[in-house]
Amino acid sequence: MNSSDQQVDGNCLNIDAWISHHKLYVGQISCDIILNPAEVSALSLPRIIMTQCTIYPEIRLESCQIHQCQFTWYRSRHHHNQGKRQWIKVSDQYSYMPTSNDIDCYLKVSCKLPQQNTSEVEVISENPVMTGPSCHLLQQRFHYTETATTNKEIRTVSYNILGESYVGSKYAKRIYRNCPDYALDINYRQQLLMRELTSYNADLICLQEVSHETFNNRLKYGLQFQGFQGLWKSRVFDNNDGLAIFYKTSKFDLISQHDLDLNASIQKDSYQEALLNLIRPYDQLVHEVLSRSNVLQVALLRRKECNDQLICLANTHLYFRPLAEIIRLIQIQAITNHLSLISKSISDLPVILCGDFNSAPSSDTYQFLTNGYCKSQSTADESYLLKDAASFEFSHNLTFDALSQTLHCTHHTTNFSGTIDYIFGKRGYFNVKNAIPLLEVTNINANHGLPTTEFPSDHLAVICDISMVHHHQ
Repeated sequence: MNSSDQQVDGNCLNIDAWISHHKLYVGQISCDIILNPAEVSALSLPRIIMTQCTIYPEIRLESCQIHQCQFTWYRSRHHHNQGKRQWIKVSDQYSYMPTSNDIDCYLKVSCKLPQQNTSEVEVISENPVMTGPSCHLLQQRFHYTETATTNKEIRTVSYNILGESYVGSKYAKRIYRNCPDYALDINYRQQLLMRELTSYNADLICLQEVSHETFNNRLKYGLQFQGFQGLWKSRVFDNNDGLAIFYKTSKFDLISQHDLDLNASIQKDSYQEALLNLIRPYDQLVHEVLSRSNVLQVALLRRKECNDQLICLANTHLYFRPLAEIIRLIQIQAITNHLSLISKSISDLPVILCGDFNSAPSSDTYQFLTNGYCKSQSTADESYLLKDAASFEFSHNLTFDALSQTLHCTHHTTNFSGTIDYIFGKRGYFNVKNAIPLLEVTNINANHGLPTTEFPSDHLAVICDISMVHHHQ
């Protein structure tokens, strides 16, 4: 029957008969026909839930969007398998921040789909709510980011969040030996991470050591609710590690992406030919460079409120081995070659380069970025790469300034403490309004390193508020 309770012509096509608002009658039984009905294909809650850490249901929807659904949160002191329970409604928002009243309680969230006459889909937390850490040291940083930036300013965050694939290694067990096992659990750290990221009120976020699971099941949903759109780039052949960019959709539109696999680019791209020829005489060095899985993530963004100004945002994580400065120099040369190519195609293009560079301010890599030139002499420590002493010259035409704070340290473990994470800006294009101070080592578990029960990573986020130089707007 159609919507007017008239029988559908038996000669009509199925596509015309089986449409929404029609009814199917089987004897005395009638069934509403719903085309592409909304459906919850998956719904879960984080395994670890803490007070003062906002949680979001991990949900996969078919034929509808989150904003079309109605969510309701409840708490109870009994698990669903432990006898009679009484659920108390605590919120009707998509997200929920547990309070002290929820400690030792289980949480339940229900999702009602937009169409009528559908039952609610619900899930109960696996574990009760636990007391979250005070994070009083991080509160010192949150003080600088309590308010959002104006339309003319851009708050940028770069953060190596410590990938879960690295925490379980023998090396990690040694350098993180002072951190309780439960605080190394990615489910615990992700709650702290989300609280930290949302507290920064950022406009642009660049993350390193992000697995596909963490991006897709945690960060993307939580930050989307905060007004961000996310992009993810895997390391070469490794879904357990990658890069992520998030941009505030109220301020930016994504124009295009220009990601790069560094080893493939050095081998195949014509604009990298001079670099490949520079290292070609050194077989072991070439082998090591082309064996690395490091990548570059690049997003070309348009600023909505500033005359549609374009910005190139780049994010990377260079090779980590301490005695391999020459490899990082080759990688950063490949990166600047790529960014220069993009800049040539768009005149007067501001460039922001974020990441974990595994390079101190005194390193050749840092000097190369900020001076535009570096002459590097191989050292005895690099003899495994170069049998004989060798000298290399690297240069680029972008020239960057460090926009983030470099005092104190950005990476702190039991065997290393120093600044290796930066936000760089193409010289002449940015004014630094506020570089959020880093924390002194003496205040952040000086003898035992990071992470801790309060700090979810062995790195600290670097943050700065910047504006465009007027004559480039």
